[in-house]
Amino acid sequence: MFRKTLAFMTAFGAAVCMFVSCGDKNTDTGENLTKAETLSGKYQVCDIDGFSGNDSCLEFRTDGSFTMTHSSDDNCVRYTGSYKMSGDDITLSYRKFTNPGELKEAYSVFSDADEKQLTGFIEAANRSVDDEAEKYRISGETVCTEDGHGERKKLYSHIAEQICVFSLGSGLKGKDGRYSFCSSDSSISDISIPDGYQEEISRDINNINRFDKYTQEEGFTDGFDLSRHEWLVAVSGKNIVAFGIGRDFDSNVCSIIITDGADGDEKPETLRELYEFYTRRNK
Repeated sequence: MFRKTLAFMTAFGAAVCMFVSCGDKNTDTGENLTKAETLSGKYQVCDIDGFSGNDSCLEFRTDGSFTMTHSSDDNCVRYTGSYKMSGDDITLSYRKFTNPGELKEAYSVFSDADEKQLTGFIEAANRSVDDEAEKYRISGETVCTEDGHGERKKLYSHIAEQICVFSLGSGLKGKDGRYSFCSSDSSISDISIPDGYQEEISRDINNINRFDKYTQEEGFTDGFDLSRHEWLVAVSGKNIVAFGIGRDFDSNVCSIIITDGADGDEKPETLRELYEFYTRRNK
């Protein structure tokens, strides 16, 4: 349970968010929202691209307090605190956990736990609170952070992982002793795309995911379609060593290194960088 809970908190702690209205709220919006007491209602957590990879909501109340709720299939987490507005800028101040009883109330997975056992989780829970974004800016119906592509990046990374799982069983094989590539870009592919590869991946991903919220990105609006995205799988022999998905100019993502990875500044952040990273190792 501890691992599951920490993984849940980490996933949300890394999020970079924006909000789109998902409930009733005060009719005053945009420039009229200059005081805390005029902002109220629930807002779904999204990023600037309209991606919402989880069921997260922020509820503002006219007394200057808020509740941040993160939900998944097996857990629900609620953070509370106060907010202030200065013009269109909103600053959140999160309330830290001080006792096991507050954890039981905030985390649904702890609802039946012994409070004595929860004492050691307080520090970890407060680290998760510290990782939550604090500053947002409201403009009409939306609120966003300065770095607003976090949910898209998380989604593309999730899809890339599933591409890897599928590729492991699809018979992709590179040249022995060298890195080879299978990609949507034929100019960097030395392994041809297997027949039905993109269609089967798309079908498998659509069977286990819900993409009805991802309405701002081509290829997600009507379900996931791999053929409408740029992607790359790096292979060494029969081993998948890296994979990624996402257009370089807007997602700057999803290079996930499995083996022979790089740290720090050397780590690839785009598909082109991922390709160049492994081609250098062929020399």
